[in-house]
Amino acid sequence: MEWQGFFFIGSSNYSGEELRIMKFVPQSIIVAPITQMIEKTVLLQGVILIFVTIFIIYIYKNMVRPIKNIVHNIDKVREGKYEYKASYATVDEIGELDHKYEEMVETINVLINKEFKNALEISKGRLKMLQAQINPHFLNNMLQTISTQALKAGDRGASDSIAKLARIFQYNMDTSTEYVPLRNELKQISMYLELQQSRFRERLEFTIACEEQLQEIIVPKMIIQPLVENSLNHGVAKIEGTAKISIRIYQQEEIIIEIIDNGQGVSEEKIQRLKDDFKNYEITPEAGHGIGLVNVLQRLEIYSSEFTWDIESEQNVETKITLRFLVHEEVI
Repeated sequence: MEWQGFFFIGSSNYSGEELRIMKFVPQSIIVAPITQMIEKTVLLQGVILIFVTIFIIYIYKNMVRPIKNIVHNIDKVREGKYEYKASYATVDEIGELDHKYEEMVETINVLINKEFKNALEISKGRLKMLQAQINPHFLNNMLQTISTQALKAGDRGASDSIAKLARIFQYNMDTSTEYVPLRNELKQISMYLELQQSRFRERLEFTIACEEQLQEIIVPKMIIQPLVENSLNHGVAKIEGTAKISIRIYQQEEIIIEIIDNGQGVSEEKIQRLKDDFKNYEITPEAGHGIGLVNVLQRLEIYSSEFTWDIESEQNVETKITLRFLVHEEVI
């Protein structure tokens, strides 16, 4: 029989006799605790390895991969592709970053489209302005000459009307001035409506009311006449009886311009379509909107980032166009 273990021998003297004690300890008793400790250690390390692996997978899935996707989408935006949708619905920092990035890309896309369309409209406007400038000084001088001839002939009414037309023409064709005091706009629209009164006679009445302290504020040129002209052409001129146009300008927190007429009015569907097109930067004369209204809204939006507008209409009763904007400090 093969003994595996350890022998322990101890000796001692007792009553003059030497006593020896020998004890055998099997190896299994000594090794068993060590084996158990090793097994537990290996098991613990295995469990830890599994948890570390799961944690690494979790980190990759929820942090590394989303960040890589965001970086990939950033590269797409750098290439000019502004169609990005957040793909992570989590509420953690990565999900919030993804949604904020989506909002940023959408804002950039809107601003780029807005800037592009503004530049395009400016380009079109310059072309139309060039086409319209068929020697305006010649036409203006001829109107002055005809006015003088009418005055010499004793027709003061015709002379006054031609003189007003010449001043309106000269004001409209002055392309060197982009911003003017509000009083210039009011003087211009007053002459314009007086000329229209000579056309419609008793069928047209108008009033202009403006707070005195607002007369000197600086505004974009030609923001009232196109809207009044629109009211005349599309509403007032098509009704029976007396047409009435009222222009009111006052200030609350912002400057408010109201143009009210009693013409045929505008349908709710058309007003909503106009608002939707303006919101989506699709408001153009080609879309079926009046060129005067399009021009005024686009220029005021560029002039003031706080610009808002509205149209309220009860058909065959009253239509009101309201413009609200803050005075642009840089042009005061």
